[in-house]
Amino acid sequence: MTHSRFNKLFGWVFLLVAGLSASDGLAESIVIEDFEAYRDGQIVGGSAVSRPWRRFGVATTDNIVATNRGEKILSGRLSGQYGLFWPNTFGSARLVFEVPADLSSYTAASVAVKSTVPQTTTSIVLAVSNGPTTYHAAVPRAVTDQPQVFTFDLREANMVLVDGNEPYQIVISQVDNIGFTFQSREGQYAETMLLDDLTLMWGKPTAATEPARPVEIPAESEPKAKAVPEPEPVSESESEPVSEPASQPVADPEDAAAGGSVIEEEPVSDAEPAPESDPKSDPKSDSKPEG
Repeated sequence: MTHSRFNKLFGWVFLLVAGLSASDGLAESIVIEDFEAYRDGQIVGGSAVSRPWRRFGVATTDNIVATNRGEKILSGRLSGQYGLFWPNTFGSARLVFEVPADLSSYTAASVAVKSTVPQTTTSIVLAVSNGPTTYHAAVPRAVTDQPQVFTFDLREANMVLVDGNEPYQIVISQVDNIGFTFQSREGQYAETMLLDDLTLMWGKPTAATEPARPVEIPAESEPKAKAVPEPEPVSESESEPVSEPASQPVADPEDAAAGGSVIEEEPVSDAEPAPESDPKSDPKSDSKPEG
């Protein structure tokens, strides 16, 4: 059984029932984001604390935008696109839950992904966070310019701590956001990453599509649930400058005209400001930024 999008009033009840029924073999997967509810050009992730998506990391050059352009659609009518520029350290795109979600019953998460760059060297890795603490899937995957579906194992043995200090079982039982971190240390190029059909699964995870390139994803400092009086120390892996060149190219100039404009806001540091706390019954925000 699949589910393309959470219903406003009953979505979280469905997620809870689906999780509880996992052990009974009554269902196999639930699609928690397919971008079908948005309109072409709508900005669905505009900052490090936005909803329903957030984007951060010094490689970020553009917002997360819904697109219906034929060559960019991975599934259905719409897909999401996210602009990056390399060789900056990393960029992250995260789907934010309106209230913490218990994902401990799920064994894997999958996503459809494609790059617009034929010779891309970018890797993608699953990220799960409760705010203060973030875990990555142990094995990143190599993205290409062809559509692929990657499956990441959510079980503790296949996850690694990258930020914070809480045990994985606590984090996976109160997930604030789930998404992906991208990294490329080779070459200098702009890139648009296309995403679709973020899915949670239970049962035995499907084997990964392709072996990963041996890359080291740097530790990330997540937007914290509570503000702190002083910035947290930055790890050596994140000690690179976080400002982006003003003349940095846009990943896709045509998309800028369609609503995915170049970010003119202040660059986002790795230690993100606290997100607003306004839990609602729908895991997606009722107010979506205009594209």
